[in-house]
Amino acid sequence: ASFVKTLFSGKKKDGKIKRGTSNVGIMNKFILQFHYVEEAYNEIENGFKEIIDESERKKLDKMKRTCPTSQIKPILNSLGYPTFTDADLSRIFDKDISSSEIVTFKRVLVGAGLSYYEKKDTEQKMEDEEKAAKYKKIAKGFDVVKNMFDEIDEDGSGEITQQEFREAFLAICKDENILDKRMSELDYNHDMEITFR
Repeated sequence: ASFVKTLFSGKKKDGKIKRGTSNVGIMNKFILQFHYVEEAYNEIENGFKEIIDESERKKLDKMKRTCPTSQIKPILNSLGYPTFTDADLSRIFDKDISSSEIVTFKRVLVGAGLSYYEKKDTEQKMEDEEKAAKYKKIAKGFDVVKNMFDEIDEDGSGEITQQEFREAFLAICKDENILDKRMSELDYNHDMEITFR
């Protein structure tokens, strides 16, 4: 069997891979692509760090670093994102981006992903090669995340339940406390489900 067939050990059902008794092969596929996610994260973090003040850079918990919402547009611009209206960004980030309201890096990271999907299919010409390279890395990382999300979301509901999350990750992590902690980190609104919005 080929390497690809080995990774996809489940059978397809309705165009989607159905898990067999083991999720290890499917999770390995994403582990092998994790460097794309890491590169995207690093690009967004670097764009964020460029605009925050020194005291925020020193915070140990990166997700709790903050900046004014008025800096969201400059951050996305520095990363090569297409142009957004203030109204679009306010809707995506659930904050008035023209204000000096504070937003965490975690929210900027989530908003960067949502912004990417908002304009994913928008044709854009980028003359700045450095920004184009950053955006390409970010796009690849978010595409890996979305593919993984869709794979774990077995019922196609657009939400990953705690059960779906556990089933997917118990194959590679036997420590249920770690799984609970990761679920809590990803469950942005604390409703015991992870949504892509």
